[in-house]
Amino acid sequence: MVNMERERAKRVFWKAAIAILGVIVAALSWILNIIGFWNPATSIPGVILGLAVAIVSIYQRFYGYEEKIDAFEDSRPKLIPKPRVGIFPANYLGTTTTTTTTTITTHNPYRLNSFKIIGDKPEFEWLNEDAADSETNKCWFALVDFYNEPIEPTEESVAREVSAHITYYDKDCKPRIKDEGISGRWWTNEEVAFSDKPRQELERTTIFPATQAVTLAVACMGVKESAIYGYNNESHENKNFKKQEFSLGLGIYHIHIVLAGINLKRTDFWFSVWHDKHSGRLMIESVNKPKCVK
Repeated sequence: MVNMERERAKRVFWKAAIAILGVIVAALSWILNIIGFWNPATSIPGVILGLAVAIVSIYQRFYGYEEKIDAFEDSRPKLIPKPRVGIFPANYLGTTTTTTTTTITTHNPYRLNSFKIIGDKPEFEWLNEDAADSETNKCWFALVDFYNEPIEPTEESVAREVSAHITYYDKDCKPRIKDEGISGRWWTNEEVAFSDKPRQELERTTIFPATQAVTLAVACMGVKESAIYGYNNESHENKNFKKQEFSLGLGIYHIHIVLAGINLKRTDFWFSVWHDKHSGRLMIESVNKPKCVK
């Protein structure tokens, strides 16, 4: 809300500044004509242009233009991120969940033992029927739930074809994995290897206002390991999601997420992920942009 007020204040300031500038241009053009520096053929267009700029700016300020912009901005999708972690079998493929039904796709040796909804999030219990030590085949996942909470929801509040671009940095703010980053994987979309849809379509999603969050998975780590890996659709082509090119190793890593789509302004978010030695868990939290990142 504070950012919205700042944007409104900026618009008012610039409209007033442009109007004053128009008046100055018109007055200066007329003065230069009077004192003989400019002839009428030069000064009159300057006067007309300056007055026109001033009149348009004043009209926009006082005849509903600002209100229309405010209404438009208030209806824009506003994405609220909530980071969390989850633990799933390493050969888990995905879920599609509504309030009444859940579709789950897995490989053996896992089978679903139980499923329930706690709050608005699904909770799973899995059984490994083959491995003696099922923990070796599970992974922690760093996830970010995105909620769409526009100030005034309208039909234009739906964020469509939203894509995610993820860049990883180490604690010294040096890019990791790829300097240009990688495409993100929306957790509830079908897996590329098991879908007939083109990869580009699977890398996009729709985020409706006032509904269940859409989840982006950004990193993973084996439950008995401490090395962190970046994560996206390409990770499913590797055993236990460990794509060697995506290996981050030990330490704290900054993650920069950029979201873009129809109706959605380019929006970016920053998070940090790390392995917590005491709990053995993969951790994630929202952070401000690191000062060392340009």
